[in-house]
Amino acid sequence: MKNKLFAAAVLNRMARRPIRGLRNCLLAAGALLVAQAPSQVQAQTYDFYYLGSMGSNRPFIYNTPTLNNMGQAAGTSSVSGVLRATVWSGAVPSYPTVPAGSLSGAVGINDSGVVAGAIGSQAAQWSGGAYTLLSGLGGVAAWSSAINNAGQIAGDAYLPSGVMHATLWTAGVPTDLGALPGTNNSFANAINNSGVVAGVSDGSALGGPTTAVTWTGGAGPVILPRPGYNVTQAFAINDSGVVGGSGMVSPTGGFRALLWNGGSAPVALPGLGATWSDNVYGLNNAGDAVGLSAAVSGYSSAVLWPAGTGTLVDLNNAVVNVSLSSLGYVLTEADDINDLGWITGRLRNLNTGLVDLFLLIPAPAGRP
Repeated sequence: MKNKLFAAAVLNRMARRPIRGLRNCLLAAGALLVAQAPSQVQAQTYDFYYLGSMGSNRPFIYNTPTLNNMGQAAGTSSVSGVLRATVWSGAVPSYPTVPAGSLSGAVGINDSGVVAGAIGSQAAQWSGGAYTLLSGLGGVAAWSSAINNAGQIAGDAYLPSGVMHATLWTAGVPTDLGALPGTNNSFANAINNSGVVAGVSDGSALGGPTTAVTWTGGAGPVILPRPGYNVTQAFAINDSGVVGGSGMVSPTGGFRALLWNGGSAPVALPGLGATWSDNVYGLNNAGDAVGLSAAVSGYSSAVLWPAGTGTLVDLNNAVVNVSLSSLGYVLTEADDINDLGWITGRLRNLNTGLVDLFLLIPAPAGRP
């Protein structure tokens, strides 16, 4: 029963991410036109490590891996056909304890090794390998999205009314962060070490706006400036308060990768495609951003926007220890970058059609 509820709730939560969903539809249909790529920098090269498979050829809520600054990654992998929360030390996996047969996933890991995620349809955290289930807001399900070094967890939880609200857990106690007037759902996607949460207030079901917002100190949502954008979403925030995400220019105009700094209008980042299907999903404290951009191949590409350069790097072209094309891998999305410059994300395995996970570690200087 728990697994059935989990599967249904996962589909509901996936449906609230219009940017990712529409991006995949556009790419699959070949609708993206490709122009001459903007200037790319290629100073840093990377060693590639394969982290395993999700065992699925469709997106899944917990297949976005994440990093801390202590050489660990957290995410979800398929173990004997069952999706399991997974922690990698380097590229070596281990599996936090879960009830037998339960689906689980990890979405955040802090520098103390505390992991945030979910077991079934309930938000959870793991410390020392042992799990604690987190209470929600009285509805049917709750999920976590990120954790900071103080142990605060950001995520989403259903209310008894059936709407979902961004939620902040502090010492295991949930706080409803609320939604903007004219919207019903809200989603917390990231949290920094000061406890500032970034996410979305979504009014699409009511004919209202879908808007990138932040929450500070448990107070209500604050709109990030959105001049010229019909839809905005925030997926990352660093300790300086820089927020990353994307904005939709028009109903048919695709999405631009954006960075917000303070109360200023967002800065649009360069992309690989003419009709912009881009997003920032991860930021480190140096201001480097990672995410995806439309690619010539018809798949999206995992990309890096180095801080302050106004350029981007297609990470498929930056791997030096293996030939990705020979392996049949396309790095399609970068989901996180830590302060060491490590990058993790998702790839398309062209041999199986499955969504797999990767880790990139900067190659030693001077090595070809």
